[in-house]
Amino acid sequence: MSSAITNAGENLIALHQNQETGLVIDTFILANVDGLDAAAAVDRTEGMPNVGDIVYSYPIPEENRGYINPNQVVYSMLLTSDIGDFDFNWIGLYSSEDDAVVAITYCPTLSKWKTAHPTMGNALTRNFMLEYSGIQDVTQINVNADTWQIDFTARMKGIDERERLSNFDIYGGACFFDDGFLVIDDAGTFKLQLGLGYVEGIRIVQAASQELAPTLPAEVFLDVALQPQGSDRVAVVQVVYTDPGDYVDGTNDNHYGQKIAEIAADRTVTDFRPMTPDGELGNVYAVKDHDHTTDEVVDLLSDPHEFAKGQRYAQTLLRITAGAVVWDCEANPSAVLLLDTDVTSFTISNYKPGGSYDLTVVQDATGGWACATPAVILWADETAYEGTADPLAIDRIYIAPFTAPNDATVKPLASVEYNFKAVA
Repeated sequence: MSSAITNAGENLIALHQNQETGLVIDTFILANVDGLDAAAAVDRTEGMPNVGDIVYSYPIPEENRGYINPNQVVYSMLLTSDIGDFDFNWIGLYSSEDDAVVAITYCPTLSKWKTAHPTMGNALTRNFMLEYSGIQDVTQINVNADTWQIDFTARMKGIDERERLSNFDIYGGACFFDDGFLVIDDAGTFKLQLGLGYVEGIRIVQAASQELAPTLPAEVFLDVALQPQGSDRVAVVQVVYTDPGDYVDGTNDNHYGQKIAEIAADRTVTDFRPMTPDGELGNVYAVKDHDHTTDEVVDLLSDPHEFAKGQRYAQTLLRITAGAVVWDCEANPSAVLLLDTDVTSFTISNYKPGGSYDLTVVQDATGGWACATPAVILWADETAYEGTADPLAIDRIYIAPFTAPNDATVKPLASVEYNFKAVA
């Protein structure tokens, strides 16, 4: 490959310097010149190639013109994947204002393809540096090339990762729809069904039914990764028969393993794909290899809405220890107390204004056990709870705390319903 400023370009630079006017180089000219020797020295007497050899003209944006130092300027061309198809081996810098080719490069023949699905196009960048005493001043370029000569690889990978994490927030560690990636035994041949799924936020598509290993595998896994393909990064899925786990390969791409099936010796297939009900978006917040139980969920509502907790938690059995009972309303908004001995001491705590708490008191088969209640509770008509003594009798006490406007003390108001029984 060889490059040179043409005689016309050298004269033009000198003319503009003498006249103290600006030289505007605004176009890349690409041509495919038959028989051109890329290793030969550029003919500095050359001008514009034959019209039939010109394959593309690229207007140079202002932001793609930069200086390196006062004697060096650089022009940049980006041919995106929506441009093509053509070959070129000749690159020229052209000033349309002066109608002159300022500089020329001979290069090995390069192919530029346009994306036409399913064929992936390519993207090409070319930089042309001119070195001439005082060239920055005469071209009037004031932008430092460092500001736009940027490698966008890291940024594009960052966008891919943000999209993957966004999908993960929606679909969890894995989520498959309908029969997507379902393993079946089709007349003696194990096959993977076509369809859609997500693994660790990567959207994967099985476009056609795929036959699996002819030997009987015990387990079937997917190895999923985002990998470079042309100028893009696409989801790549491999079917494997040992757990690949999550790992980083030699090209620094993250891979994620997902078990989708077990196959027994009698050829029975057990489906291990995490599914949404009826193919619709269901419990998509399940995290891979980690589940939350209801009583582990932290209430996200503020204190005035604490009553919501009583609607979320299962009833808790309170224990009688040496005649004493302790009821933590925040931890156990709905509680059950089985009377199999007398309760002589009862402590209630952590009730909050606006909350709703209930206690179900049940006599054992013997019955007749007494139940003292906390002195802090306020009862209607100043009538405290007197439990039903019948064997297996059931009473229910409701606590509704509030704070009076003239008193900052939280007052637990109580009401009671006695002796629940089936209709005779």
